[in-house]
Amino acid sequence: MNDWRDRARRLHESGMAIRAIARSVGKGATTVRVALDINGEYARMVARNNANKAKYRAAEKAIRVRIEPQPKGPDRSIQKAYADKPVRPLPSLPKISLPAVDEAPIIRKFAPRVRWTSSPGAERWRQVNLAMIRAGKIAPRHDLTSEMQQ
Repeated sequence: MNDWRDRARRLHESGMAIRAIARSVGKGATTVRVALDINGEYARMVARNNANKAKYRAAEKAIRVRIEPQPKGPDRSIQKAYADKPVRPLPSLPKISLPAVDEAPIIRKFAPRVRWTSSPGAERWRQVNLAMIRAGKIAPRHDLTSEMQQ
């Protein structure tokens, strides 16, 4: 396995260019530079790999935190089972709130629903429809019995 490295080292010591060495041993130029550690290429590769690993692990950790559920705390049901239970209060009578007899009842009046048409065209259709209902040409809405008789 070291045979190409030994050959590349001998060719480099003889003064051959890195790209020519790479062509002769059948490897890439960067692979030859790292194997021979030319100009600190091996240290740069290790630093680059470590930086990429740190970046990848940070991103993976951020995703894992979002996906995995958070660890649960200690189960306190065991403590609750043996703890002294509080004494329940005695039952009391229900509280009933009734208005006074002499007061007048409050009468609430509801305003009829006012329709606001969305456009002049819709308003025109509505007016035509109401006119036809008044003329007896069509049945008013929600009048199922008259529709069934026809």
